[in-house]
Amino acid sequence: MHNLSLVTLVSLATLFFFDSVSRAQPPSDKPSAQIIPKSSSPNQESTAESPTADSSSSDSLYYDPKSGQKFSYDFEIAIRGADETIFYKGTTQYTVVEATDQHIRLTYRGGLYESTKVHESRKSGAVLLGPRGLPHPHPMSVFGRMDMLGKTQTTNQITLSRKGQVLVLDGSSHLPFLLGNVSLIPFEAFPADDANEWSSDSGVSIAKNGEPSRIPFFPLWTLGTSNQESVQAASEVIRYQREKSDDQLTVIRKTYEMTTPNTGDRESFHMTGQGTWEFNNQQRIPQSSEMNYTLVVKDRNTTTTYPMELKFSLLTPERIAQLEVERKAAAERSAKIAEERKAQVENRKAEAEKPLNEQEKKDTLAALASDDYFKVHSTLVQLMQRQPKEPDPDIALAARKLLNSDRGLGMLAERLLLKHDPKFRVNHEYTRSMPVPSTGLKVDSSTKLYVGQIIQVHEHRRWIAAEIAELLDSGDVAIIYRGWGNNRRGTFRRADIQLAPPEVDQPRLTATEISAFAPAAAATEHSQQVSTVSDAAPTVKSRSWSDVSGTFRVEATYLGKQGDQVLLRRNDGKEVAVPLARLSADDQHYVAKLLEEAQRLGNPFEPNSKP
Repeated sequence: MHNLSLVTLVSLATLFFFDSVSRAQPPSDKPSAQIIPKSSSPNQESTAESPTADSSSSDSLYYDPKSGQKFSYDFEIAIRGADETIFYKGTTQYTVVEATDQHIRLTYRGGLYESTKVHESRKSGAVLLGPRGLPHPHPMSVFGRMDMLGKTQTTNQITLSRKGQVLVLDGSSHLPFLLGNVSLIPFEAFPADDANEWSSDSGVSIAKNGEPSRIPFFPLWTLGTSNQESVQAASEVIRYQREKSDDQLTVIRKTYEMTTPNTGDRESFHMTGQGTWEFNNQQRIPQSSEMNYTLVVKDRNTTTTYPMELKFSLLTPERIAQLEVERKAAAERSAKIAEERKAQVENRKAEAEKPLNEQEKKDTLAALASDDYFKVHSTLVQLMQRQPKEPDPDIALAARKLLNSDRGLGMLAERLLLKHDPKFRVNHEYTRSMPVPSTGLKVDSSTKLYVGQIIQVHEHRRWIAAEIAELLDSGDVAIIYRGWGNNRRGTFRRADIQLAPPEVDQPRLTATEISAFAPAAAATEHSQQVSTVSDAAPTVKSRSWSDVSGTFRVEATYLGKQGDQVLLRRNDGKEVAVPLARLSADDQHYVAKLLEEAQRLGNPFEPNSKP
């Protein structure tokens, strides 16, 4: 035997019983409730007056809980497979909403929790093969379905007759393996004349796939179950025999059999069971039950057998009180653990936000400047775990020097810069295709724009980083989306454009572009930013420059450094701004020497400057 049919079983549920004389009854017009015809009792008369609360004989079986009464059951179900056992355990509770001479309305709350115990044969790594030579599939993959509401905490509304026939079920609490609604399992139907032996011979439907639901099976009624792939007819026979009865309990022997026809083109099912069911004669509610079932699934030439054990018992007031104490204790433990975890998180957060002290910072900077790869890597990782409230310019400078290192170190250094260099973080945001925060710097017909300028455009209710590709005669702006290379372009009205924040490094403008597009004050400031280095720098000549990969080269003259950009004039006269981090190590070293020399010489127009 093997578990080949396990996938099928989780999609199956037995359906409501119906009386043979009621087969023409239409379904209820109340969509949330299921109206359930009475089950037939062929050995007994089906017409008798409902018992009243005055009946006191223990021989008379009827339900008589009191309005407002609450009672609970402890459930344990075991499904034994070839290499593991599935358990369903939990507590269910019922509250009597209304009790009349004719019916009882109950509210069910609860659900069973699923767990798995692996057999030793599976732990040892043995591969069990079925008749077809196929290994056992793992059953948990099909037992995780959430439409089996009996495995979750849920609520049902149930209406019973005094003799136990289920009249209305509002809600669902299905369990796998054709076990039906867990909310209905405790209740059995009694004979009308209190005979010692009786039976229920019913038609049953098995719905496969979709969410299982219990509905009557009427051969002449078209089932409106669009979410179900198929419905199989089955016969179900339950026999009861009263074994003993006293003032406290009535013990009943129960046997069960359900069979579907073997049509050869689909699975057939045969389920049998026997055990005892006890009724509490004092409270007039179910007391307990112990049943052993065997479910046999045949699919062509494959047969799979599932032994099952089902137990439930009424909880005593003392046990309910004990469970409540345990529940409160568990809640207190959970609350304490939650508080401890919250304190740990807060402590870790405070520790991560704490700035480095003087000695820690000195040691950290020394480690980052080390030639020891592993020391640098571990230091970067440790710094990444910190969440400083304020950026540290010294850490940012040390991280910037590592951008062109080994790819692993470079990526860590970049992430660290995002924490410690706000300007780098903003520029990083504008290199990607992700949304950016709105600046509120609106653009209109009077705003001076230029080709190559980095802006943000409004698209799909978000602001996206872009670069101006062309200023159209219509006043619209053709753009290239940042982060997409030249592959994605668009055209926008000026009303859908905003300027980028001032922290974004814009392409360097020529003097002609500055005078044409920028205000005079901005042009002066721009000129000063560039000249602070280039005016003081020693005379330089044209040389060969390359990028960090060595792929691209250009002959150009160094003009100066503006922020993170190195300004170059190519031999064709065009001036370009190149990120320092994109230049080769030799070029970066060359720029550093020029900056150092410029700093040493100082301003030549100051009296104390060096010759």
